[in-house]
Amino acid sequence: MARTYEELDWLIAQQHPMTELLKGWAGINTGTFNPTGLEALAGLVVDEFRPLTETIRIVHPDPVEMVDSLGRVIPRPLGANIHAVQRPDAPIQVLLAIHMDTVYDVDSAFQTV
Repeated sequence: MARTYEELDWLIAQQHPMTELLKGWAGINTGTFNPTGLEALAGLVVDEFRPLTETIRIVHPDPVEMVDSLGRVIPRPLGANIHAVQRPDAPIQVLLAIHMDTVYDVDSAFQTV
């Protein structure tokens, strides 16, 4: 019997849409201290993952304290966190931890892919 490669064919067919999705996400400035960009990306990621999860939500962490150039302690907002859960009662649990922020400031010259 001839072997088919349906899964591989499907994956190859997804290359262009996945590349375009990734380029769109990478085109959002998600610098560590750019909560606007991080919030925008979080919303898009949630939209993509929602069909794969039982529950998914965006959680806003408390700001962190930093010392500015004048020695003052100031609060700095952080980007949103995404909490997604699938099969919470499964006997084996897996944690997937990723980050969405980049090293580029809001006014960085690097703004596009």
